[in-house]
Formats: sequence, structure tokens, C-alpha cells
Amino acid sequence: MRSKLYAALALSLLISLNLSAFKKRTTPTPPKQSQAIKVLREASEGFSEVADSAIPAVVSIKACFEPGNSYDPNFNDFFYHFFGSTPQQSESSVGFGSGFFVTDDGYILTNNHLVKDAANIKVSLYDGREFDAEIVGTDPSTEVALIKVKGKNFPYLTLADSDKVKIGQWAIAIGNPFEFKASVTVGVVSATGRNRLGGLSWENYIQTDAAINPGNSGGPLLDINGEVIGINTAILTKTGGYMGLSFAVPSNIAEHVAEQLFEHGYLQRGYLGVRAQSLTPDLAEALGLDSHNGIVVVDVAPDSPAQKAGLEQQDVITEFNGKLINNQMNLTHEVSLLTPGTKVTLTINRNGKVKQLNAVVGAHPMVQNTKETPPSISSQNSLGMTVENLTPAYAHQLGYDQLSGVLITQVKQNSQMAYASVRAGTLILSVNRQKVSSVAQFQQAITQASKNKHVLLLVRYGKITRYITVSFK
Repeated sequence: MRSKLYAALALSLLISLNLSAFKKRTTPTPPKQSQAIKVLREASEGFSEVADSAIPAVVSIKACFEPGNSYDPNFNDFFYHFFGSTPQQSESSVGFGSGFFVTDDGYILTNNHLVKDAANIKVSLYDGREFDAEIVGTDPSTEVALIKVKGKNFPYLTLADSDKVKIGQWAIAIGNPFEFKASVTVGVVSATGRNRLGGLSWENYIQTDAAINPGNSGGPLLDINGEVIGINTAILTKTGGYMGLSFAVPSNIAEHVAEQLFEHGYLQRGYLGVRAQSLTPDLAEALGLDSHNGIVVVDVAPDSPAQKAGLEQQDVITEFNGKLINNQMNLTHEVSLLTPGTKVTLTINRNGKVKQLNAVVGAHPMVQNTKETPPSISSQNSLGMTVENLTPAYAHQLGYDQLSGVLITQVKQNSQMAYASVRAGTLILSVNRQKVSSVAQFQQAITQASKNKHVLLLVRYGKITRYITVSFK
């Protein structure tokens, strides 16, 4: 009995010694950390710190739309789909996206295309709370919208100075892609001042390679300080998913628009009334100029601020208020940010001589100056379509640069316009032989025409112009 007890004790001691040796052998030796690894660890901790601080201020937005006024999922984040190739829906539809608080009393910045014309909007916070939101104002030209929920003491984000954003700096995107809440992606700023994207009329975007997908629209793009440098708005894709090219509205533009939406409910855009093109070396040589810096004026609108200032065709604009100008979008951007009535200075080269012209910025003719009549208006009539003003971006994209009219952006199924084989992207040139160049003129002409059974429309789609006769129900 005693021998068995001794054997058991010996075995137990042996096992204990083996386990101790195993633990000793398997305890990892802390790796020697290089300075590079320490830097990476600090960067990782920095990203986590930004995410922890910012996520509570980022919201999920659910927008519900009535039949015939539906949210176009293709317009959520993609440029390739413009004017929607998806079938228009006869039932109510729902759109999902992102936004973020910019004040502690409930003001939220997001994208215009996410909430415009929504019947109701639900906002969900990271902590699970839900609120009904109302639209303060939207601006299709910049894709910026300001909405509000009732309450106090909300976490909010600070807007950075986007003019100081540099190519190559870190960019952190937060949003709700595919309804996965509070998703964080990291990349760098790939470019600034991006234009010619084909989707929007105010083009001055920050490009990033931070992964953006459907549902990220309206969410913040942050710098390493956790401040907002842009509103994630679009991606360029052939597949419907992320391909490495994402675009955000710069925070300075968003802040300017938000202030005006808060004050007026719409954006007051400055206007000069000049069309110009980039001055290439060949064009500079043809004009007898030594330098190809600037843009050459190709058209000056009659009775416009530009004409009153003395600007002429073939003048080369080199500076605007002391800032170098290299393309039309630079000038459009600078002018649009100014309040009508602002005095500006144009530096021009005319026949080899440098001159300065003084101008007073006017109000953009396509902007209605009342809150009840915003710049982009849906035409409510029995013809079954939605029309908007023809912006320069729409005109350039669709080949309507030299034309004026109103643009059809949506046609209801089983409507009179659908029966007439009219589709979105069609330009209405005249109503009953009366030219129309704004939504207000169109509505007035349609109201007058509705006294009869039929209306005669002159329309253009692509390069084809034709008359159509449509019946009123």
C-alpha cells in the first residue's frame, strides 16, 4: 500500500515538473521592437482613437419615398448610373445612408440625393436611439443636405479647413455601407479639386482610396485629428462596388452650403455670366500669347455682371480675386461661393496686355429667391414626370450645352409621358410652341395648356429633336 502511495506521489511530482518545464519553454520572449514597429502601433492606436471619438456622432439615415417619387439606389454612390437605369417603382421605396451631427442641438449634414423629396426620414444613433428628422434644406448642385432632429446634447463633429488638405495625408471614412453600422475604413487623400466627374454641377471633390460603398453616402471623411474634411458622396465604379476611387464634398463647401440652408433653406449662388475653356499651348499660340496659363473667354452672357465689367470674348482670365485660374470649374467654384453683391477683381490678358476689371457678383438666374420655390422643383401635373432646371453640369453631360429648356429627371410608369415613350434625360424645349428655360416657366405654360385636352411639346433626347402630343387626364 505504501509503495503504491510513493509511486503516485512520484508520478504527480514528475507531471508537475514536466508542466513547469513546458510552461517555461512555451512562454514567448517579447520581441525586440524597432522604432518602425512603435510608429505603426502608435498609428493604429491613433486610428482607433479617432474612431472611438467620432462614431457616436455618425448616424444611420433611412429615407422613405412615396410611389412615383422613389429613391434611386443607383444614385446613392455611383456616377455611371446618372439619370437612373433602374426601373422606376410603382410602390414606396426606402433609401439608406449616413450622416453626422455638426451641432449639439440636432443639425445633421448628409447628401441631397439621400433625403430629397423623402416622405419621412428616420435617424438612428450608434447608441440605439431613433429620431424623426425634418429637412432644413437641400442643394442638388453640391449634393449637400441639412436635416434636423429634436433634442439636445448630441455628440457632434468639427469641420476642418479643407483648403489645407494635402495629397497623401491620412483619410478615415465612417458610415453604414450595406447597412452595416459604424464601419470604419482608412486610406489616403489621392487628389484634391477633382472635377469632370459627370454627375454634379459643383465639382471640386476630394478623392480618396478609403473604401466607400453604398450606404456610406453622407458620412464623414475625417483627418487624423478626427475633424471632418469632407462628406462622402460618390464612387466611380463599373461593378456597383468599391474600385478605389471615392469622392467627398470638401468641408469648406459643405459648411458654406449648410449656413445658407440654415438661413434661407436654399443656396444663394454667385453668378458672373461667362463661359470659358482651358488655354492650351496650341490655343495660346493661335491667340499670340506667350503663356498658356488661364482660361479663354468664349461667351459672355448679355446684361450679365461679366459684360457690365467689360469682359470680352477672347479675353484670358488669369486670376480671380488674386487666385490663379486654370480651368472653368476653378472660376465657377470661386464665384459660386460668393454672396450676390460681392465685389471682385478679374485679372485678364487682352491682346497681350494685362488688365484688371472690377465686377459685382450677381445672383444665379437658376436659383429662385424664395424658400417656397427652391432651385430644383418637381412639376406636379397629370403628365406624370418630374422636371428640373438645366444646370451647366447636366447640359455638359447630356450634350445640351447650346440649348435651353427643362430637364426630365423622372417619368412615372403608366403615365402619359411613359406612353409617349419619353424617358429621363429628355430636354423639353417648348410647350405649345412657347419656349421654356426654367421650371417656373414650364409650370406656367403647363397650367395654361391644361385648359385644353392636349399639349404640344418640343423635346430633345440625345441628338434627336421631335414634337410629341400628350393628353391631359
